[in-house]
Amino acid sequence: MRWTPRVWMGVGVGVLLHLVMGALIDLSPDEAHYALYASHLDWSYYDHPPLVGWLQWLFLQFGGANVWMRVVPMLAWVLTAWGVMRLCDAMYPEIAKSSVFGLRVDLLLLLLSPIPHLLGFALTPDALLMPLTCWVMWLTWQLCQPDEVLPKKKNANQKLATQQTVVNSNQMLTWLLLGLALGLSGLAKYTAVLLALGVVMALCLYKGWRWLLQLGPWLAFVVALLCVLPVLYWNAINDWASFVYQANHAAGSKA
Repeated sequence: MRWTPRVWMGVGVGVLLHLVMGALIDLSPDEAHYALYASHLDWSYYDHPPLVGWLQWLFLQFGGANVWMRVVPMLAWVLTAWGVMRLCDAMYPEIAKSSVFGLRVDLLLLLLSPIPHLLGFALTPDALLMPLTCWVMWLTWQLCQPDEVLPKKKNANQKLATQQTVVNSNQMLTWLLLGLALGLSGLAKYTAVLLALGVVMALCLYKGWRWLLQLGPWLAFVVALLCVLPVLYWNAINDWASFVYQANHAAGSKA
């Protein structure tokens, strides 16, 4: 994907809008709540995983001004814009080539969507989950593609073996990156477990069950598990408080 002047202009408009809103609008109760995470760093927290607090801590060092407290969601929105365009290039190349007023349709739709703009200046777990979801979807789409069949040629066994090694290495890297993306998603919000289920369903739909016999998905699982170990550790020493809270929340209980 190439960042043309029009793309830069569209993303710049979004960033400028978020800067203005971030400077003029006071922190919401949720944002103030997550700012407390940043001032009391821990492995995890009662109602959410720790990534929102960890990232906010970096900018809390510059003071508590609204603009500084909104740098992370602004960067997350830019990464989301890049992820949406990258995903559209892969899945819908014809749509990616179309434009309205000289601006890519996918970027224009993102600019016209109100919810992403709210998440573009207010740091919540959902703001972090936006770009991570794009990343997970793009990597999953790559893994759902048909396995590359290399042409066989006489007296070219060594070259063929080298090419196959490159293909296998690229696929293994994709699996590892998918595990990292899912792990970071789990550090952002508990509902990322639904994203992981979506990945499994997509791979089963496109690949059947044979992909489970490969090493890649199990390495991805290990990477994701290592990423969320802080959450598991914190819950283990706090009577699994987060999971109890989220289970009650999902069931509609006020407990």
